[in-house]
Amino acid sequence: MEPSFVQKDFDARHENTKAMLGFIESFGTECRLPSAFVNQLLIVGDELFSNIINHGYHDQGGLIRVSLSFHPSEAFFEMNVKDRSAPFNPLELPDAPEVPLHIGGLGIPLVRMIMDDCAYSYEEGCNSLTLKKRL
Repeated sequence: MEPSFVQKDFDARHENTKAMLGFIESFGTECRLPSAFVNQLLIVGDELFSNIINHGYHDQGGLIRVSLSFHPSEAFFEMNVKDRSAPFNPLELPDAPEVPLHIGGLGIPLVRMIMDDCAYSYEEGCNSLTLKKRL
């Protein structure tokens, strides 16, 4: 089976989060991924999008490019999220907050817990986060 690939640009605003998550959900459905697997991808997407909107673009909008691929022969899903906000590697954050639990601070550790592989790069003015998860 051939890999499936889709890509779409969004404006980084909270009102577009539903469309970004719908994009992931539709792809998962199209690729016949298990619903529990897709639900985990939606959690990851929600965390990433809200971090980019709030912290990258400071609620001012900007580009978020979401690329999704599924490789059935190797049984893995890949998501790449790019933005043009200031360079920031979320993978350098600690695994968990060093202070007592509070609202915020658990998103990236949750993403790392759900996904199998996470990689960050900054190229051509873009933050690029690539995440992989095996079925």
